[in-house]
Amino acid sequence: MVVGGGSITTSAGLVQVGVWQHLAFVYSRAAGQMQIYLDGRVVATRAYSASLPSNNLDFFIGTDWSSGGDWPSRRFYGALDEVRVYSEALSSAQVGDLMNQADPCSLPTPLAEWRFDECNYSAAGALAEDFQGSHDAVSQGGVGSEANGMVGRAAELDRSTESFTTGNDVPMNGDWTVGTWFRTPFTTVEGSRYHVLGAMAGGGNDLLWIDNRQEFRWGGYAGAATANGTFRFNTLADGWHHLVLVGEGGTSSLYIDGLYRDQVPLQAQGNFHYLGTSYDRAGGDRGFRAPLDEFIVFDEGLDQQQIDTLYQLQSQGRNLDGSLRADIFCGTTIDHFELIHDGSALTCAAESVTVRACTDEDCNGVYTDPVTITLSPSGWVGGDEQTITDGSGTFRLRHTTPDSVILSVTGNPVADHAPQCVNGSGSSSCDMTFYEAGFLFDVPDHRACTTAADITIAAVRADATAEHCVGDESFANTPRQINFWSNYQQPAGGTQALQVNGGVISGASLGTAVEIVFDGQAESSLKLRYNDVGRLNLSAYFAGSGDEEDLVMTGSDSFVVAPDGLRVVATVDGTAPLDNNTFSGDPHWAAGDDFYVKVAGVCTDELGAVKITENFSADTTLAAVEPFKPDPGTQGTLTGGPLTVVDYSRGVAQVDDISYSEVGTVTIGAKVANYLGSALDVIGSSDPVGRFTPHHFGFSLNTPKFTTACSIGGFTYLGQPFDYVTAPVITVAAQNRGDDTTLNYTGDWWKMSSATLRGKSYSAATGSVDSSRLPVGDPTVRELEDSPGWGTLTFSSGGGLSMDRGIVPAAPYDADISLEINVIDGDGIAATTNPVRFGEATAGKGIDFDVDEQMRWGRLVLNNAYGSELLDLPMPLRAEYYNGTAFIPNGGDSCTSLPLSQLSLNNGSTTDAGNIPIPITNADGSGTTSASLSNPFLAGDANLSFSPPGDDGYVDVTANLILLNWLRFDWDGDGSHDDDPLGRATFGIYKGRPSLIYLRETYRF
Repeated sequence: MVVGGGSITTSAGLVQVGVWQHLAFVYSRAAGQMQIYLDGRVVATRAYSASLPSNNLDFFIGTDWSSGGDWPSRRFYGALDEVRVYSEALSSAQVGDLMNQADPCSLPTPLAEWRFDECNYSAAGALAEDFQGSHDAVSQGGVGSEANGMVGRAAELDRSTESFTTGNDVPMNGDWTVGTWFRTPFTTVEGSRYHVLGAMAGGGNDLLWIDNRQEFRWGGYAGAATANGTFRFNTLADGWHHLVLVGEGGTSSLYIDGLYRDQVPLQAQGNFHYLGTSYDRAGGDRGFRAPLDEFIVFDEGLDQQQIDTLYQLQSQGRNLDGSLRADIFCGTTIDHFELIHDGSALTCAAESVTVRACTDEDCNGVYTDPVTITLSPSGWVGGDEQTITDGSGTFRLRHTTPDSVILSVTGNPVADHAPQCVNGSGSSSCDMTFYEAGFLFDVPDHRACTTAADITIAAVRADATAEHCVGDESFANTPRQINFWSNYQQPAGGTQALQVNGGVISGASLGTAVEIVFDGQAESSLKLRYNDVGRLNLSAYFAGSGDEEDLVMTGSDSFVVAPDGLRVVATVDGTAPLDNNTFSGDPHWAAGDDFYVKVAGVCTDELGAVKITENFSADTTLAAVEPFKPDPGTQGTLTGGPLTVVDYSRGVAQVDDISYSEVGTVTIGAKVANYLGSALDVIGSSDPVGRFTPHHFGFSLNTPKFTTACSIGGFTYLGQPFDYVTAPVITVAAQNRGDDTTLNYTGDWWKMSSATLRGKSYSAATGSVDSSRLPVGDPTVRELEDSPGWGTLTFSSGGGLSMDRGIVPAAPYDADISLEINVIDGDGIAATTNPVRFGEATAGKGIDFDVDEQMRWGRLVLNNAYGSELLDLPMPLRAEYYNGTAFIPNGGDSCTSLPLSQLSLNNGSTTDAGNIPIPITNADGSGTTSASLSNPFLAGDANLSFSPPGDDGYVDVTANLILLNWLRFDWDGDGSHDDDPLGRATFGIYKGRPSLIYLRETYRF
């Protein structure tokens, strides 16, 4: 590096070959130095402060200059990028920012950019500012603002009614790109199944929707047409994710976290108006229901490299130009500083003054971040500049001149209003008077209803240097009548009086006389008791008489009296206690639902009675503490509160927005830290609070499937049982109001069983389902041992389901069957949506069958047969079904099984099973025949046949369908389909000519 007559070089070997490195050369005349930075770190420095030479010649990059221009022998011979020249010396921090900047050059200027960095959207008409300036969006439905966005803050759209609408619509009529960050999981406890990211004015065009009933599958809606994507958002881990949707050439392409994921063949067009919801359900049930951050619209389709640049920039918390997003401060501001002092002090002792950073006019709250303050007048121990933390600090002023000073303070951050004072005299004066002689005492901060003893009071005066206090000899070894009085400082009033040495003293000057016996050092001791709380000031006054007529001695001190503790009580409604410490019974309360908590400051008086300290008020934190149940178990999180000063009235505060995240019981701890700036913490805890149950059950469904009873033929007979090839399973998660799984819903705290479920039913689009064969206790409910809070409900088909046959034969139809049940536990806690349903009882939407869902009204037909006694005799036995007009052979039935043993054979005198040969008897002799058939049927035919008996005769045949009752028929015409088919096989009768209609023989005698 060469600047004018100065030059600087680094040591050898720092610059690496083949590696991108960042170099910066900085010259600061004001600082008098030259510096070289390598990768953000100073690697060379030289003192130099001469003026820079200037000229109007060309500026060369990548080479040196000579009188002829380019100097070839000094060319760079390497790759250069991002060369920048500044007219000032950059700091080391600025050099570091330059090194870390991503390349923003490839990104076009957005049409609109909503950063969602506003501190809140609670006011009517609150805006999300368009950083590009033209399209501010109005919040709708109570949008929240959260501090921990992806870049800065974020918009909290966690309810279906929450969204934004643009005041000036964004034109998106050509190619476009939309980018945003969103945080999973989505809220599903309310609202529609569809989560819509945004929509155009006028309807018919949604940017993107996500279906929570289809594993959060995405899709698009354009020109009133819908297209489903394949990417499912339930594959994403919980947390922030980057979404980019590119609409280009009639398609919409989805990118998640910088990577291409999917595409649908349509593209929304129009004027973008609805952000975080749809057009037709704006303010209704189709809100996006997830926090959003950095919503950007471009008027062109970004490519993969540009999308990755956008993702990388925002992942690092950077703006589109590569700069870091500035911190966003949304905390409370300092209304004013309050100085609490005694009003009087001694020149020989440093006087304590408490400074509070107040956030409101009445100082009900304090600014808890660190504040740098400057105190006046000068003379403060440790310096005039001090730091207060947690809202207050106590500092000591030394002033050796007997006069009055005016206390004041300024701060950073700056207060909105001038400082205020609380004077020990009861006034608001900021004047403090320093005396050369007086009473010196220091009352310690202590607890209410107790006696603070051994408080030293000394009559002192300044020594010759005015820097040290010495005992006043005139008070040594003498009793004196000292007047004492007290003032309420915080709060400004009260009902209890301060006691000094066992007696009540006045609340106004010149107070109440108390005899004090001083020892040889002009010292004595005091005992104080106060049966309430707050900050008080104790003043002492003595006016001499006689020889001491001109002697006036004063003294004062401020101190804090805190409660013994806090009493904490939880109730359902402000009255009814929430105090069930067991795993069953009442009361019980849903995890995540708000309940009431009452906190009171208390102390124990001299009679042992616990009383409320009515002056108590303080910012109070609430938290879940031990013990809790179940134990072992998981302690949940207590949300709501904290209580503030203004919540208290007469020492008691109650809030109604407390919730607990887990199942079981909890102990609520309350704490006030550093009460009124003292070192005293005030704590307390409740009795066990509970019991808490789940708020609801989240659930997911598998995809069940029925077996087709005759898979070869692709049908099932009406009345024929069919089972599940894949049984329905509902996986339930016991969840709190915020949809978090409650890990303690297990063991004794698990309250769901088959007996608590309600309304299980099967229904069908056509016909009715016979569920009489289902087992008792269906479905089976089981906890998942390795997943606390989770369980399964597994359904069984038992002896099989079937479709009712009905009395009147029906044409074939598809069985579109639905199963539904109300998921409820023993405490009445229900699923998010009841009934929970598998399939729908509408055409084409029922539970699937593994082959085909066709149902046929069938019967088994057995016809008479006759033929030669010397040949096999076939006997028609076949399956038929009703086609809507008539019964026809069921050629698809190669499934029905009818063993020979289910045939009954009767020859008039003997009955045997079909698998036993039976005699054929007549007057001339006898023979035997045997039956045979195909089992199972072939193409609907049993192929029943009898062997030749060799003699005339018959066999009556009955097919016993006790196991195939869906093939019985009303053969006897009594209106009930409960008859087995029967027929007669006759041997020795021959078939006539087919053309013969009628034959009559005439006999002549």
